[in-house]
Amino acid sequence: MTFRCSLRFEPDKTKGPGYGLIVAGCPGFAEDPDALRCLIKNPSDGLSLGPNGWQPGDERLRPDAVEVSGETLTLSVGPAVVDNLELQAIYQMALFTDVEHVWQGGLSINRIVYSRDPSLLPNLELAPPKQEAKSAREPMPLPEIDTEPAAPSSLSLDGTPASAVPQSELLDLAERPKSYKSLILNIIFAILTVALLAGAGYFFYTKVLPKTDTTLEEKPVEVLKHEAADLPPGTEAPVKYAPDDLKGPKGLQVARDALKRKVEPETALALAQQLLAAPDDAKAQDGAFLIVDDLAKKGNAQALLLLGDFYSPAQPQRGTIRKDADLARDCYKKALAGGVGDAQQRMDALK
Repeated sequence: MTFRCSLRFEPDKTKGPGYGLIVAGCPGFAEDPDALRCLIKNPSDGLSLGPNGWQPGDERLRPDAVEVSGETLTLSVGPAVVDNLELQAIYQMALFTDVEHVWQGGLSINRIVYSRDPSLLPNLELAPPKQEAKSAREPMPLPEIDTEPAAPSSLSLDGTPASAVPQSELLDLAERPKSYKSLILNIIFAILTVALLAGAGYFFYTKVLPKTDTTLEEKPVEVLKHEAADLPPGTEAPVKYAPDDLKGPKGLQVARDALKRKVEPETALALAQQLLAAPDDAKAQDGAFLIVDDLAKKGNAQALLLLGDFYSPAQPQRGTIRKDADLARDCYKKALAGGVGDAQQRMDALK
């Protein structure tokens, strides 16, 4: 009768490298542990583990020792078994005492410690041949094992392929620690790739992309410095610019520079009027807004009138300022209170 059993492999820490424990959960086990035999097969090629490694046929193995605790069996195996197992492999294993008592399952190899020293490999004790076992009992046929798909093993330590992979494609285990050359080449290639991408990005940013407004806005400052160079200290430079000096970002920068220099209100207002003279230039219009907004906060009535025009829906769009009738009305009221008569007409246009 055949039973399914759970199997796991772990290194035998008490004995050291080359020794392992196979822990098997065998439901209903009540047999003589000394009569226990095992069969380990590789489902990928049908080979079984024998005294000379993986070989054709069915080899019955006798564990070095068996400890029984209820239905849990702990089988001790030495380097002859351990050194022929492969990490990340799954083997089919059957435990049996006779043909009527068979337990089978999959043995997954997740941890292993090899002896690495062939001289430590003891001779694997095999079960007695059939002709010698006649005195005890009739020859026992080997149990059939269900083969399930499993991860193929790669190469046993003695150089015998344990899978269908061609010998020419297998990597010698002794050479694996030396294969650092490819890793170093990959690192160098990655560094060169990053450097190339960085260089391409810099070229695209500096040569291909158009110049930004920030670059253009820095140039008009030199115009103001030039105009004030020959004036006595404390004398304000006249705000007279050529049309090209007030176009686009240049006009916005001129307005910002005037605010930083804290020019006189009359001079600042005259500059705002120059910037407003180009109705289709949004940047210049925004520069004028900066000036009149600053003057309006200081109570300049004429600036309040111009600021109201920026907000008034009844006036043409100026720059990028959003229209707001309430803000416009408030500016006009303050301008009217400051003595600007045109503010009343502007308020009437809002109704």
